[in-house]
Amino acid sequence: MFGPKTTYIPEKNYKDELIGTIKSAITTGGEITSHDIALIYILKETKNLNQYFSKHESSELKAKLKEMKNNPQNKQLADMINYVSDTITVIMACVLLYSM
Repeated sequence: MFGPKTTYIPEKNYKDELIGTIKSAITTGGEITSHDIALIYILKETKNLNQYFSKHESSELKAKLKEMKNNPQNKQLADMINYVSDTITVIMACVLLYSM
């Protein structure tokens, strides 16, 4: 908490490539890798994904992610997504309690 911090700044090229991959997978029904899904969920939970998609694309992405999460073959992925979601919830609760 008080020690040195490492800051990661994503390269614009990689981010643009990822957004392009996600958009093409949504529109054509292509595959998204588990690494991409993990990153998508992190971006989604931190509210950094909405700026790249229209409302229609966002609803399609949400449906596709829900479908992938509910697929029994992706159990480990679903567990990871739930872990990230729970961790963010706990962090937000701590911030709210600390600010009171």
